[in-house]
Amino acid sequence: MTERTDLCRNTLMDNLIENAPKIIGEAAKSPLGLFALMILVLAVLGFFFFRQASERARIAMFVLMFVGVASFGAAIFRATPHSPGGSPNPQDNRKSEAKDCFEQYFSDIPKERMTTLEEGTLDQQLIGPHQSKHEAIAIKFTENNRLIGAIRFSFYSNGNIFKVETAIDFNCQPIEEYKNANRGGDKHVLQNWDSLEIEFGDHTYSLGLEYVEGRIDADFKRITPN
Repeated sequence: MTERTDLCRNTLMDNLIENAPKIIGEAAKSPLGLFALMILVLAVLGFFFFRQASERARIAMFVLMFVGVASFGAAIFRATPHSPGGSPNPQDNRKSEAKDCFEQYFSDIPKERMTTLEEGTLDQQLIGPHQSKHEAIAIKFTENNRLIGAIRFSFYSNGNIFKVETAIDFNCQPIEEYKNANRGGDKHVLQNWDSLEIEFGDHTYSLGLEYVEGRIDADFKRITPN
């Protein structure tokens, strides 16, 4: 019986030692990994220091060491910042997903042709006099620094018109609820100085586009609800 117990103990110790590099690697990543490393150290110490002790002594020392490690582990978890419920913050996840999908949406547009417009912005230059007017232009829209949507459009100098290519909300879902607020007709086409009415969430916004002296400028404001 004793030989069988010793064999099991030796096998368990061999497994712990074999997996030690993985446990140490995980310890550098999270509190759970650190706690696993503490258990490994406890097992190694208990094995080498008390392997010849009586059964009662081994049980007593195991209980004391276990209580010590458990107390230290609890202190680690209390000191580690985490979101309520111990789960990832959904808002942080949404922000990360929105960032990823917007990067994909703008992946083929140079950064110098992308602009962020905060609600209430007037006469913001999108394209300067020395920049090409014949490539796609992109705008990200924010309100109170919160991303609410984006749009891609192109400018055609032969008619001084703007054509909307696509629009998305903050989840990168396509938006079709927009129109030319000045003259109706094709909602994708804006004459110079026209405004586009577009819905982001529960609000309606106005995007004014203008081409003047080689620049393309824009206004962006919320119009409903006030």
